[in-house]
Amino acid sequence: MIEEGSDATMESDELQACAVSALDNYGLAECPLTLLNNLKNASFHVENSSGSANYGSANYALRLSKPGLRSVSEVEAELVWLRHLAVLSNSKVPYPVQTMNGADHFAIRSGSGECRIGVLFEWVEGEFLSEELTERHVTMAGGLLGVLHDAGQQWTPPSGFARPTFDYDRLLGDTLPKEEVLRLGDRSLFRDVEDMARDLFGQLTRGPETFGLIHGDFQNGNYLFDGVGVNVIDFDDFGFGFFAYDVAIALRNLKVIPEYASLAAAFLRGYMNAFPTAIIDESTLSRLMAIRRLSITYWLGSFWQNEKSKEWLPWYVAKTIDELRFHIS
Repeated sequence: MIEEGSDATMESDELQACAVSALDNYGLAECPLTLLNNLKNASFHVENSSGSANYGSANYALRLSKPGLRSVSEVEAELVWLRHLAVLSNSKVPYPVQTMNGADHFAIRSGSGECRIGVLFEWVEGEFLSEELTERHVTMAGGLLGVLHDAGQQWTPPSGFARPTFDYDRLLGDTLPKEEVLRLGDRSLFRDVEDMARDLFGQLTRGPETFGLIHGDFQNGNYLFDGVGVNVIDFDDFGFGFFAYDVAIALRNLKVIPEYASLAAAFLRGYMNAFPTAIIDESTLSRLMAIRRLSITYWLGSFWQNEKSKEWLPWYVAKTIDELRFHIS
C-alpha cells in the first residue's frame, strides 16, 4: 500500500497499482510502500520487514522511470556502473536487485498506458545534512566525488554502454521547454547566460584530467552520512561531462551555508586528494553554477501546468534571476 499523505502527479490509485504490480516481479507486492518523489521518476521506499520472498529483511528503493526519460540501454548502463562501483568503493551505492526471473529491470504499463522502466535497489542508509555540514563532512564528500571521477577514468565501459553527455544542448539547448520560464523571468539575462554557456563549452578542453563519467547531480540531497563514511544515491542523471560541472553542482548547493568559503575549500581538498590528476579551473566554477541553475529552472518550467508548480515557479524564477546576476557579475 502507499502511505497516506503521498503526493503524486498521476492519480494515486493508478500509481499504487503500478507500484504494487512492479513489486510482484520480486514477490514483494504485500510490502508497505511510501512514495518519496514523483516529479521526474516515481521513487518509493519499500519496507520488507517480514522478509518476503527470497530477499530477507531489508529496505529497498523502487524506481519507476518517467515515460520516455531513459532508454533501456541507458538504464542498463547505469546498473553496470553501479555494480562496478559497489565492488570498487568503500562507500555504498544503490545496488540493483534482480527480479525473481533474474532480470535487472522490467517494463510496466500504468492504467493510462504509460510505459515505465522499473528497477529495485538496495536501500542506502544514512543521514542527509545541510546546514549541519562541517569541513570534515564535505572533505569526505569531495573525496567521494573524486573517487567516482577517477574510477570512471580507470574503467573501460562495455560495448553498447550508452549514457547522455552534459553539453550545451542537453543543459540549455533549444529543445528544452523554456517559454514559461522566459515569460516569467528576465529574457535578456537568460539569453546572456546561454551565450556564455555556449562559449564556455566551446572553450573547455576534453581530456582525461577534465572530462569523463560524472554523477550529474552530486548535491547534498544525494550524498548521506552513516556514522562511518559518506554514501551516494541517485545515479539516474549520470553520464559523460566535465568534472568541473559535477564539482560546481556540489559547491552551488553549499552556498546557502554561512561557512561556504571554508566548506568549499574543504570540498576541493578532499576532491583533489582522491583524484590528484584532475584539472579543475576554479575560475569556471561560478559560470558552471549559473549554467546549472538556469538548466534546472528550464527543466522545472516544464511542469508549470501542474497546479502546485503554478504557485512556486514564479518565486523560483525570481530566485534564479538573483543567482544568475551574482554569478555573472
